[in-house]
Amino acid sequence: MQIPRSPIRPLLKKLIGRGLAAVDAHAAVARAISRQGEELVIGRRRYDLRRYERVVVVGAGKATASMARAVERKLGPRLQSGFVVVKYGHGLRTKRIVVAEAGHPIPDHEVRIVDNAGREVGERQEGRVEFRGPSATSGKNRSWPLEP
Repeated sequence: MQIPRSPIRPLLKKLIGRGLAAVDAHAAVARAISRQGEELVIGRRRYDLRRYERVVVVGAGKATASMARAVERKLGPRLQSGFVVVKYGHGLRTKRIVVAEAGHPIPDHEVRIVDNAGREVGERQEGRVEFRGPSATSGKNRSWPLEP
């Protein structure tokens, strides 16, 4: 954005810069979270980390990768792991939190992974992908199982 030449140009640049800084996701999380020894403070809430065996992060949205970085910095090794989903092109490298890039889900559609008998498989298991929803064009009445 080009700001027109004007005597108030420096003030406008300063206001825009401060406005952008105020909505920066990483900075907002860094301001909202603090750690004092084994006490985690989020806003006005306090959590005694000794009462928790594991601390994990879960999130979704375009800004969650930078927010995840801020949480990692605040919690350090006390953070065990995490998983956040961001829009394609918004991923960042993190240390303990997995950042997955993805598109928006398709409304009213379902996907599942099944074995050869048609039973859903557990996490990290191989199987066949089945999909159903209003835009499905093959299969039996748009319901499980769908034909190839």
